[in-house]
Amino acid sequence: MGRPEELTARDNELLEALAKCSVMTTKQIELIYGVKAYHYKRLKVLESRGLIKRDGRFILITSRGRNQMGVGRVHERLTDEQKREAAMIAWVYTKLNGWRIMNSQEAKRYYNLNRGDKIDGVIERPDGTMYAFYVLSTRPREATIKRITTELKNLWVVNIRRAIIFCPASAAMKAFGKDPCKLDELLVLPHPGGLDIFKAISKPGFIREVHDQAFPGRPYVPTEKPFADYQTEINGEQVYVSVLIGNDLVKRDHLTSYLNLGQRDKRVAIICLREQQKMFQKLFPEAAFYPVCLGGNAGESRTQ
Repeated sequence: MGRPEELTARDNELLEALAKCSVMTTKQIELIYGVKAYHYKRLKVLESRGLIKRDGRFILITSRGRNQMGVGRVHERLTDEQKREAAMIAWVYTKLNGWRIMNSQEAKRYYNLNRGDKIDGVIERPDGTMYAFYVLSTRPREATIKRITTELKNLWVVNIRRAIIFCPASAAMKAFGKDPCKLDELLVLPHPGGLDIFKAISKPGFIREVHDQAFPGRPYVPTEKPFADYQTEINGEQVYVSVLIGNDLVKRDHLTSYLNLGQRDKRVAIICLREQQKMFQKLFPEAAFYPVCLGGNAGESRTQ
C-alpha cells in the first residue's frame, strides 16, 4: 500500500477554516486554493484520508479532521438549514483567508459572553483592529434585530468598539436600520460582496487612494471631524469629504447631525461606490456625490 499523500499548506488552511465554521461549499473552497479546478483534486485526497466528507453541495469536516487540527469533537448533527447558515458564515473565512478570525464559540469564550448571544465571531484586521461580526438571514425577524442591537450596545463592556453587520439581501439591510449602537464604528454591508469592500477599506492608505480617484491633483487635508475624513477644494471652495464606502452608521449619524445644523461652515462631498449612490442620495440630498470603483476609475460627480 502506497504512502499517504502529504497535506499541503492550503489543505491545512482549509481544515483550519472548516474546524471553525464546520461547513463550506466547493465554490468557497476554490477561493482558498486559488487555482481553478485544483481544489477538486485536493478534496479527493482529504476525503480519502477521512478528514472531510461530502453532504450534497456541502463539505463538512469529520471527527478525524477536527482531531488533526487539535480542536476536539464534531459539532452536533446539523440540520439542512443550519448547514446553509454555516455556509453563509463560511464566506468570512474564505474571503478573508489568512486573517485572524475567532468563530462564535471562541469569541464567547475569550470575551466571556453569554452562550446564547448572536455574535458570529470576531475579525482581526491586519493592523490589529478588532471587529465583532454578525451575518443576518435574508429576512431577519424583528426580535433577532432587537437582540443583536442590544448586544452591540453592550460590546464596550468587553472592549469591542467596532462591528460589522453582513446582510445577504437588501431587506436585511433595511431591517437593521440606522442605530449606531454606541459603537466607534458600525459597518452594514452586503453579503458576501461586502467582505471585498471590508478588505479594500482595511488597506493602509485607502482613503488617500479613493481621494486620488475622485479628486486627482486636488488638496488632501485630514480633519478630525467625526463625519468627514478630510477636506479638499472643489471649484475654489473648501469642502468636507466623507468616505461612506464602508456604510458606517456611526459616521452617517454624525453626518446627519452636521447637515441638520442651521449654519454649516463647509459643504459636504460624499465618496461612495456607484451602486451605493442612490441610497446615499436619498439620505443626504444636500451633499455632492463622487462615485468611485474599488481598484478602478472614478465616475462623474453628481450634485443634488
